Amino acid sequence: MADHVPLLSVERASCHFEGPGGRFAAVDGVSLEIAAGEVVGLVGESGSGKSTLGRLITGLNQCSSGSIRFAGRALPTRYRAADFRYYADKIQMVFQDAYGSLNPRSRVSEALAEPLLLQGLRPREAQLRASQWLERVGLSAQMGARFPHELSGGQRQRVGVARAFINRPQLVICDEPVSALDVSVQAQIINLLRDLQREEGVAMLFIAHDLAVVRYLADRTLVMYRGKIMESGDSGAVFTQPRHPYTQTLLAANPVADPQLERQRRGSVPAAAGIIAREGEGCCFAPRCFQAQPRCVSEEPLLEAQGENRRCACHFPLGL
Repeated sequence: MADHVPLLSVERASCHFEGPGGRFAAVDGVSLEIAAGEVVGLVGESGSGKSTLGRLITGLNQCSSGSIRFAGRALPTRYRAADFRYYADKIQMVFQDAYGSLNPRSRVSEALAEPLLLQGLRPREAQLRASQWLERVGLSAQMGARFPHELSGGQRQRVGVARAFINRPQLVICDEPVSALDVSVQAQIINLLRDLQREEGVAMLFIAHDLAVVRYLADRTLVMYRGKIMESGDSGAVFTQPRHPYTQTLLAANPVADPQLERQRRGSVPAAAGIIAREGEGCCFAPRCFQAQPRCVSEEPLLEAQGENRRCACHFPLGL
């Protein structure tokens, strides 16, 4: 495979659902690339479509339009059982709800051994590797005899991490993997994911609300709002010099420990300009934007290059 071919390529992918108010797009024409071994962060408010995008990549949701390619090969529009088996050692996911993602009737060792058995490994070898991975994620091999309800939240998430990495995939999707955990446990799981990613050399799409975590882990960051990518770039640049007004609003809303600094940051973002936009027309962020202009409600901005390794979907980007 040529070096320029990305590990993952998403081209104008959309996912529509039927809701009480009619059809809506949870993901709306998203395009992105992830290189082998790269860590990409995906941030945005609740309901922005982050988890749906992750589920599209893993085949748990279906694309309404667009395409997704992995290592140059188009992923199927509708997954069959054989497709899940084929991609099991290529793409894996760490879920937010560690308890809900584990079979309550299966012991931990069985949950870890199952994907190995589906790939043709012998039962004895699968159990041995399951024990090795339990120890690798900071649990004892004896934990394999327990059921999920006998573990703490942090222990269950360690099992979820082990299950995602045990087949040595090329890409791991982490969907809010620490948001349901205590703060003290969050740091342990984040460091575990960072260490495993570096040791295994896998690519990772890390979905999170916590901007500090994404900045710590990710090489690049994508900012998502109402199903669209609003900004992308190197994490350091996105967090220190945001181009899109939504990114600045998101950063200002992220709490900090210093009360005085918190007040200054929140006061640094002006109020919305008061532009009224029609649903489905222009920029989706225009009604909340502090520098929206008439052009913003009549013409949808494209995600275009704005400096080296920076892209922004805004007619009036910040800092330019």
